[in-house]
Amino acid sequence: NNVMKRKYPTNFRYNQMETSTALMGYRYIDQGICVGCSTASACQSLISVNGYNGVGEYAVGIYERAKKGTANEDKTGLMVGRGAKEAVRTFNEELEDHKLSTVKLVNDAASIREHLLNKGTVVAGFRWTEGMAYPAPLIPPNTPWYRRLWYHLRAPRFATNSGNKIGLHAIAVMGIDDEKKAFILQNSYGLGYGNKGLVYVTFKDFNDVCKVAYGFECTSIE
Repeated sequence: NNVMKRKYPTNFRYNQMETSTALMGYRYIDQGICVGCSTASACQSLISVNGYNGVGEYAVGIYERAKKGTANEDKTGLMVGRGAKEAVRTFNEELEDHKLSTVKLVNDAASIREHLLNKGTVVAGFRWTEGMAYPAPLIPPNTPWYRRLWYHLRAPRFATNSGNKIGLHAIAVMGIDDEKKAFILQNSYGLGYGNKGLVYVTFKDFNDVCKVAYGFECTSIE
């Protein structure tokens, strides 16, 4: 049976949104800080598997240091590569008998799946669409109206490559579900996004929107 599931801890959350009374909703703290939020969440999740559960405001520091670089190796403007390197440096300063590392991955679903199953977490730079920003449940065709309500209230939410392009966005890839043919993403929009901050994206949609990806690995120091 080649169907696999894996999900790294998603309790380390860094959000780029805050409540805005004037807007009667949410507003960006800083639209570019997604690279700090996503890399911090992905790294902290991975090291927590090895027993490290420190808490800190890492996202801002990672983002500010990434902005100081000049090379734009991923050509997205998201600084995903620099953010990944700064996140590794940040957490390695606190680790004693483990070491984090990062590697640029081929940005297709097969490579990301392999890394998640065998190495660790991933941070990806996406072409962000309306379907990504406003995830919805996938409702099977011919579903009666009373079952449609259940899907809207309880079913997992899927971010999709649909609607207009609205920008670029960095996001943490925290798991895989082969049954759904999808990855599990942890976004930095707060608990109101998707299912408490988490969404699925199908392998096909991932291939369509992913522009760059970096994987993290945590190894013991002998």
